[in-house]
Amino acid sequence: RSQSWWSLPLRVLTEGCGEVEVTGEYQTIDHPNRIAFTWRWQGNPEFSPSDSVVQIDFHTHAKGTLLQLRQIGIENDESRANHGHGRNGAFDKLERIFSEHHNLNTLRHHERRLQ
Repeated sequence: RSQSWWSLPLRVLTEGCGEVEVTGEYQTIDHPNRIAFTWRWQGNPEFSPSDSVVQIDFHTHAKGTLLQLRQIGIENDESRANHGHGRNGAFDKLERIFSEHHNLNTLRHHERRLQ
């Protein structure tokens, strides 16, 4: 059974079109292996209103978890490139957040050992 995934719309800040609303529904929740959901741009004629499906698989990796993302149903090469650019920016931000969190936890661990 599909379920809406936001009670409030998600707003994505894009480079060329400013803030754009995104909605979707869960397609698959297979904890801890996979999550899949539809992705639909709303309210901006620059973006196609058709759904694509985002599938994220989680794999055990020596350094933690490997995240594999696929987006199926993007209409054309330009849109595919734009989605890739947005995803890469999001992954860069996640990497910085996790890196900062790891460094902070490592520092806290060392501080506890010194006390």
